[in-house]
Amino acid sequence: MGRVKFLFPNDEGNYLHDTPDRDLLDRIDRHLSNGCIRLEKAPVLARWLTGRPLPVSTRMPEQAVALQVPVPVFLTYLTVTESKTRVAFHDDTYGRDAGG
Repeated sequence: MGRVKFLFPNDEGNYLHDTPDRDLLDRIDRHLSNGCIRLEKAPVLARWLTGRPLPVSTRMPEQAVALQVPVPVFLTYLTVTESKTRVAFHDDTYGRDAGG
């Protein structure tokens, strides 16, 4: 899962997280988990949220770090994106397009 995960309130139990599998971020289809979101630059987000860099890796168990100020999280689910030459349509993995 990587070095850091970011929990936020939601009914699906999803969270944002780092990944040790960096090559997965190069894939167009990233539906490889149960709805959690792999972040390309998780350490950058951690530094922005906390005002300090991630600590050096240790063997200590995970530790929760409360933010000084709540940060809203907005997720956008897109099944249409641009490509270099056209509009690209992707599979609607979660079945949201039909519900309009």
